[in-house]
Amino acid sequence: MPLNRCGLASGRGTGVDSSPVSGVLRPDVHPQHGGGAVGALRPKREVLIDTAIALLQRENFSAIGLRELAQSAGTQTASLYTHFDSKDDLAFHAMRHYASWYRRELLALSMQGSGSNRIERYIEMLADMLTRNGSLCLGLMLISARNALTASVMGEVKHFSDESINWLASAWAAGLSDGSVTPRLMPDQAARLVFSSFQGIMALSVTQLDPEIYFRSQACALVAALGLRRLESHPCAHIERV
Repeated sequence: MPLNRCGLASGRGTGVDSSPVSGVLRPDVHPQHGGGAVGALRPKREVLIDTAIALLQRENFSAIGLRELAQSAGTQTASLYTHFDSKDDLAFHAMRHYASWYRRELLALSMQGSGSNRIERYIEMLADMLTRNGSLCLGLMLISARNALTASVMGEVKHFSDESINWLASAWAAGLSDGSVTPRLMPDQAARLVFSSFQGIMALSVTQLDPEIYFRSQACALVAALGLRRLESHPCAHIERV
């Protein structure tokens, strides 16, 4: 039976390439237009949103100034107000844009064979964020700044979280159906536990020497304990004791 990078038994063979999914938005690459240099034939509004996402994945909302954001996007501070009413308005559209990209990533992961394989790819997607300057999930970063944000922004964060949990529940149900997940928890229970735990592990990971390895090892250990099938003999099994 083929194994994935978490040391989980992947169930039925899928023949799908096991390379990790890229899981971070960068200001120099636009998620909808296939990349390209900042500002190259792209509306300034999109450049600003992508730049805001990249910054907000690494820094607290309150710590980011409009001047810093404008400089990172290669524009003047005054131009921000041409496209957005406020910094909060920019955060709202950044979260909505990020959630749209994330939704497409999850749709692609839904094609990845067994339920356990989909969840392993999900782990890889999140781990990949940590390889790029310690970037965290945008939803997690905005939750940490909730007292400085309006209800409309937090509503977008909640919608993003609900979609993620629903996807995880679907993947878990697929695993129960194909035998790659043992029936210890119902899909909804597992999905809520996995989503909230992964967010916490991501936050803790940035305090570790190697955030990516720490996140992957702890996330793999968690889903294995919850019922995803795994083999102790897999080469990555030893990192679960990090």
